[in-house]
Amino acid sequence: MSRIGWLVDLGRVAGWCLALLVACAPSARAAECPQITSWSTQDTAFFPVQRVTRAERSNTPGPNYFTLLGEQERTLRTTYFVMTAGPTLTVDRRFWNSVGVSLFSFASEADAKAMFRREYTSFFPLNDARWGYDVLHAEPLGLIAWYDKTPGAQEIQAIRLHRHTLISVVLHSATATETLQQGLDELEKRVVRAIELVEARCSGSSNIYAPTIAIEGEFGMPHQAGFQRRLAAGKLVIVATNQGGRDELDWSTFRLFVAGVDKTGHVLQLINHLASRGRLKHGVPDDQPNTESYELQLDPSQLTGDHNFFNIAFNGTWPVQLRLCNRSGLCGQTDYQLYFGPFLVIDPYSFEDRRCLDGSANGPILFKASWGNHGHSSVSNFYVALSPSLAPWESWVDNFYTLTLDLVAVEGKLHWMHSSYGVQPVFHKAPVDLPTGTLVSGYAVSTPSLAWNAGNRVLLGAGSHSLVYGAVDLSPGLGEGAAWLGSMVVRLCGPK
Repeated sequence: MSRIGWLVDLGRVAGWCLALLVACAPSARAAECPQITSWSTQDTAFFPVQRVTRAERSNTPGPNYFTLLGEQERTLRTTYFVMTAGPTLTVDRRFWNSVGVSLFSFASEADAKAMFRREYTSFFPLNDARWGYDVLHAEPLGLIAWYDKTPGAQEIQAIRLHRHTLISVVLHSATATETLQQGLDELEKRVVRAIELVEARCSGSSNIYAPTIAIEGEFGMPHQAGFQRRLAAGKLVIVATNQGGRDELDWSTFRLFVAGVDKTGHVLQLINHLASRGRLKHGVPDDQPNTESYELQLDPSQLTGDHNFFNIAFNGTWPVQLRLCNRSGLCGQTDYQLYFGPFLVIDPYSFEDRRCLDGSANGPILFKASWGNHGHSSVSNFYVALSPSLAPWESWVDNFYTLTLDLVAVEGKLHWMHSSYGVQPVFHKAPVDLPTGTLVSGYAVSTPSLAWNAGNRVLLGAGSHSLVYGAVDLSPGLGEGAAWLGSMVVRLCGPK
């Protein structure tokens, strides 16, 4: 959970659930899990595919982990589960059928975090020097995702830290007809299932093949960001899977709790209302016989009125729990911390420093932003910050920049301001009204590559930078101080 320490009062800020990937990991955590020594080749059931080509596991701790540099880690001992799947012919590879999953369980969460920090630190110089992949998402607390867009050989890969386990998922596609978004959607599903497998093994239960139930997000961004964009547009998708096939799911056992209160009756009443008006879509994909989904088509303007699915009373972060059983009596549960209210999102793969492309000395910095409100109507402001530090933003003290409008000289222009000017909101003169159901998607933003510092305009420097963005609710009564914060790593090409 993040806290926007230098943006607003810590006591009034709601956090956001870190990506999975950009998927939201279950928030309810038991005591630290012992190193997993119960991996099974049957764990391939967590990753439904057409054809498994390899399934291995080792429950004896040893020097099993190899770094991104290809070096064997000899100090930190791991157990592992590894599987690969794919069609017989390379030309038939698709993101959904060409899958590699590796899970390495370390002796402690501290060991896993240390290994992830090493991988995270080494990735960026390696990528700049050797690979040139598009970085889709980077979160120093536990996630890197990247994309090789080579025509006919697309590859999407992610490394995700969860508990004491490093999760690696890689997908391949040999066709140009599959889009990056399709790959991201598939990647989210696989990472979520890997997290669920780790949680199942940590539980010590033999009931690890229970059904799953989840709120579908957009994988182009963290789960929370995708959830809020979809909900602001009036779209909510509930997805369930069952290892023995979807026909064994028992939807009469569905339950939804918000802040510990059973809201199932309220939810079912709304679902029946939507179904009677043709606003409920049932999904049973032929290529995914274990999956079933329901898409609710909500009225964005009524998200806190007649179509208040989660029955939230005010803006902020709410604990949400979903449960579902199958006909064998096995039950699955997913916990979220979901934020409701004003939001600002920067599309992860839209960021572009034009100086990297044309070599210009002071070309613009471009990105696409989306904003809106999937909670109660509010008066809000946005914050965008850029720092050469890749450490978590909570540790920033100075030498970062915030983006603001109309603060210095030119009307209608955005400016980067050094931290010596204080933390500046985007709308310096006045905040903005964001009614319930507001959604602006993919707005093209252009900022200069120059920043104000000590009364002068200086070029933003080169290298990897942290980009942090968020929205804050300023309205009293229904969630004042509620906020959501996102972050990613971006590359600049200014002077060294």
